[in-house]
Amino acid sequence: MNQRKWNSLTPEQQQILTEAADETLNWTKEEYPKEEAKLVADLESKMKEAYQLPQDEWQRWSEKVKPLYDKYISDNGEDAAKLLEIRDKLLQK
Repeated sequence: MNQRKWNSLTPEQQQILTEAADETLNWTKEEYPKEEAKLVADLESKMKEAYQLPQDEWQRWSEKVKPLYDKYISDNGEDAAKLLEIRDKLLQK
């Protein structure tokens, strides 16, 4: 939702949306790892071989794709930056 639309909402509507977003984020933080584990287990059961990137490889990968994320933020603004921050926090767990 853009800022103009947000500003057109009543304080009560803004509060409802803020609370819903907070609940969704909390649910996601709790449930995402469980769902990810199920998906990984399912994939691994169907694969002949699975390879997990070592942490240093994840770091190299992150450095290589950083320009893409920077462009995404540049093109989409502060909300995109916040979305990537949330993603980063989830990935650190």
